[in-house]
Amino acid sequence: MSILNQENMSSEEIHDLLDAIPDGNLSELSDFSEEDDDELLNLCNVCATDKSQNVDSDSNQEDFSNAISANVTIAVSRNNPSTSDALDVAQMTNAASSSGIINSKSGSNRPSKHAQKWKFRKVDFEAPDTSWDSYIAPPPSNIHSPLMYFKTFITDDIIKEISKQSNIYAHQKDGEILNSTVAEIEQLLGILLHTWIVKMASTKMYWSTECRYPPIADIMSRSRFQKLMKYFHIVDNNNQKASTDPEHDKLFKVRPLLQHFFKVYNSVDEQMVPFKGRSPMKQYARNKPNKWGFKIFMRAGASGIMYDFRPYIGKGTCADFGLGFSGDVVMALCESLAPELALKQKGILCVGTIRQDRMGHCPLATEKQLKEKGRSSKDSRYAAVEPESTCKRWNVAEKKSIDVAQPFVVKEYNKFMGGVYKADKLLELYRIDIRSRKWYMRLVYWCLGVAVVNSWLIYKRHQEQLGKKADYSLVQFQAEISTGLTRSGKDQEKEEGQIPATSHLLGRR
Repeated sequence: MSILNQENMSSEEIHDLLDAIPDGNLSELSDFSEEDDDELLNLCNVCATDKSQNVDSDSNQEDFSNAISANVTIAVSRNNPSTSDALDVAQMTNAASSSGIINSKSGSNRPSKHAQKWKFRKVDFEAPDTSWDSYIAPPPSNIHSPLMYFKTFITDDIIKEISKQSNIYAHQKDGEILNSTVAEIEQLLGILLHTWIVKMASTKMYWSTECRYPPIADIMSRSRFQKLMKYFHIVDNNNQKASTDPEHDKLFKVRPLLQHFFKVYNSVDEQMVPFKGRSPMKQYARNKPNKWGFKIFMRAGASGIMYDFRPYIGKGTCADFGLGFSGDVVMALCESLAPELALKQKGILCVGTIRQDRMGHCPLATEKQLKEKGRSSKDSRYAAVEPESTCKRWNVAEKKSIDVAQPFVVKEYNKFMGGVYKADKLLELYRIDIRSRKWYMRLVYWCLGVAVVNSWLIYKRHQEQLGKKADYSLVQFQAEISTGLTRSGKDQEKEEGQIPATSHLLGRR
């Protein structure tokens, strides 16, 4: 039975049903949790009652359960002029029902969620100016220490708040007097960063007799470390709304830290924070290296520096722009860009991939036809196939690398699409992986990792601007940050000739 062939559905119920259907016309970010499908089916069951008029579904309604693996690389615009037979995408028109069966409530500001139709026509293409007037701040006269770069993101204010809220939580939960200080919280963060540089099978082993590791064990006792981890808190639980409250925030436990990062932080993609514990926000992504965890939508530059992000919490992840979930996420992540139909109205042109079944009947060659033509075959309705270049690809039959034609649009896409992948790779290299009963600690670890990676990338940029070679690799940079944090509140002076405890990590003697 068709989902929309339910009986006795009011206009409001129809709108709710349409709201549950994701719109994937614009992006590859449309494959989300199966919870969305469950929500859709549950809504249909509620709407089904006795006899009434039927609402007919569009005959071209897409099957959201089938994943199409074939992607078609597209782009919106480019400087190169088009040939006369290039196809231009006209504005989208809403497929409003002529029968008047589906009507929005009078006075409602609800954006239209009806199916959209694309019209294609042959026009002379005039390429817009796609130059990006970017600004990169000049480097400081003197390069700061790794710890100073790190504290650009994890500031003293947020560390003070963690210390304060941890003390409050200890008293609320167990009547414990924790008496944590800012210096102790900094030492705790330093230990966390250090544990992923020097890994052991169990956290307790850093303090064990057989495997004792002085750079950690000498900072604080194991019992104190465990107590600080037990009561680690960022916000007052007394301010949390009940789960039945419309203003309930699923990310309440880490909201202050996330808001802080929003203030201090351009490609858009998703990232998984590994997590297999219990949480209503846990997602499964079968095509990701970390299949279980928290889903994070990110905006990152080609350098890998992360500028903005949104954790996926289901409904309420971002504001409703009327573009479907995928489009809404992209718009939300681009709100912090200078503003100038969606991204184009803001002066932001884009290049990306789109699923083949979301092309809106664009008259491109089929996958079968392209395969018959062989490797590097293409069909384009995009102005910038020229200038064509070549790239190396491995040929299985000849067992060697061969030159294949590469359209300019593909070259442009490959140039900028890897920002999030690069950031994800760097985060995975030295990611904190200490187990905790608190689900939100995974997001805390992720934020610490983002702060380290962003700090290192900005440090490298400053070195390049000054015409110098970076002195620290990422692991050395993280080790310096860890050392600086663990020495907080301790005597900074060292005896002459004494070798730092972490010198072996930095490759120095």
